[in-house]
Order: sequence, then structure tokens, then C-alpha cells
Amino acid sequence: MIHTTDGFTVCGEAGSAAEALRVIKQQRPDLAIVDVGLPDRNGIELTRTLTNEFPRLAILVLSMHEEPAYALRALKAGARGYMVKHDAVEKIHVALTSVLAGRRYLSPTMEAHMRNGAG
Repeated sequence: MIHTTDGFTVCGEAGSAAEALRVIKQQRPDLAIVDVGLPDRNGIELTRTLTNEFPRLAILVLSMHEEPAYALRALKAGARGYMVKHDAVEKIHVALTSVLAGRRYLSPTMEAHMRNGAG
């Protein structure tokens, strides 16, 4: 999806937290999209590490988890945004633009869950 989103270029991809750290150190991107489910480490833990090592890096957490607790943990770890995967097709450009501008972003599904007190 990112390859077809105007104004954005993918400069690296990783399949694990360890690989993500290597790629980010080499490429120095403006933004990282982190999946909660990684094979070697929780994506929220990776977000915390990235925030500590690269404080200017904008982080958008992408997850299948719709429970507000996941979004809250991601934001506390330093993510600027949290997006539920099934919202990504329609809202990825808005999410990327928001977190790069320093604004918090929650996907519509997560906003609805939080507004309704679900979790």
C-alpha cells in the first residue's frame, strides 16, 4: 500500500524487530510502521526501543488487535499512531501524514472502541 501512496517512499522492510533495528540504523527513515506481532519481539517493545534510540522517528503501530489496551500501550511506548489493519486500506495516507506532522492518529475502528469505552 505504501508504494502506491503519493508522497511516500519505502526505504526498507524488515520481518523481525532485530532486522528493523538494523534497517532503521542504516536508512534513517522519517517514519516506521511497526506491527504488534513480530516473530522475535513484541512490536510495542520495539516501539519503546525505537523511541529511546531515535526520538525524532515517527512511529505508526499497525495491528490486528482492536482492543483499546493495545493502542494505549503503543502510545505510551512512544508511537504517534495506532491503526487497525482492516482500516489501513482506506486511511493509510491520513495516518502517515498525521504522524509525520507530529499529530496522534487512531484509526476509525480504534476511535470508536475508545469512545464507546470498549476494551
